[in-house]
Amino acid sequence: MRHSYESYLWPNAVVTYRLHTSIRTGDDEDLTAASEAMNDISSKTCITFEEKKKGDKNFVDLMVDHNKCGHAQMCMVGGRQFAKFGGSCRTMDTMVHELGHVLCLHHEHERPDRDHYLEFEGCSEDPVIEPAHKKHPLGIYDYGSQMHYGCGSCIAGSPKMEGVTKCGDQITYGLSIIDADNLNALYNCQGCYRHRWRPIEHLTSEDVKNMYSFGYEDSVGKISPCRGLMNGEITVGKYNWKTKICSLSFGGKEYQYQYNYGFEVLTIPGGLKQNGATYKLVKRKDVRSSSIIEIPVPAGREAESGNAQTGFIAYVTVGIAGGGQEDSIGKVWVRDGVLQKALFVSEGEEYYVEEKYRVLTCG
Repeated sequence: MRHSYESYLWPNAVVTYRLHTSIRTGDDEDLTAASEAMNDISSKTCITFEEKKKGDKNFVDLMVDHNKCGHAQMCMVGGRQFAKFGGSCRTMDTMVHELGHVLCLHHEHERPDRDHYLEFEGCSEDPVIEPAHKKHPLGIYDYGSQMHYGCGSCIAGSPKMEGVTKCGDQITYGLSIIDADNLNALYNCQGCYRHRWRPIEHLTSEDVKNMYSFGYEDSVGKISPCRGLMNGEITVGKYNWKTKICSLSFGGKEYQYQYNYGFEVLTIPGGLKQNGATYKLVKRKDVRSSSIIEIPVPAGREAESGNAQTGFIAYVTVGIAGGGQEDSIGKVWVRDGVLQKALFVSEGEEYYVEEKYRVLTCG
């Protein structure tokens, strides 16, 4: 996560806005797109939007500007500022992108390490690179970030990672999971938004205190959720506290990473219970499909093929070779509001579990 002007965040995570005349008197689709963009951000973060009242001095005008696809000012700079979309870019995704800037998010394709993930072959000039911010170390590169321009151009480059051909809103509708995680960290959101994903190589002693095993251990010791980017998929696995290894499954194989750049471990600052919001494990059969999107803790997404689905954190105890049992952590996807089979890895093998697993939730 990167941002500038840390003293210019919107106070109390409340953005004051005004619907400019260009939206209020324009096409109904423009008003719908702007409203959906604000709702998308508010549904995934603690950030709220309040319409400007008389006397409010600091606010953002939501506008249509046919001379620009999209444009916005970074952070809360004070006074009247704007977030614009125009032309063929008058979509919910474009307004989410511009409001991301208003909230202090930079372009993903301009982060300092982007040359590890993008190439600009044949381009006369590479786009700018934003400086790193030591307070917020870089984590997983998010090809699906709404702050990433679509790939295949000299503006956003072409993906280097095998299995990735698309970027930004070519993959993701609204804020991506990592976009939301970044905003929740940036604005120090609490309640059920207070979990934080920390890069493995930057774990501090305080982070370790905020890791929870829920009593689950593998053959070596306590385990917690970790996640990483593999062939375009943000996938979930188990992190062993003792070995400091993140074990992820992909394509039927187990991959182990230790101090590798771009892999993150889940922490829950403030403890499992805080101000009425509680993180806990719930049996799969007790998670109601009607409210599935609101309850589990999101962690990743499927690869870009088809309509990328959200991945959630799941725990299981599975039988292993030799007749023993092993605890593991993996992922479960949701399709059409219904939990699917959960996928785990243990002792180098993948396991699909139909029912007897638990899902990390907060409520």
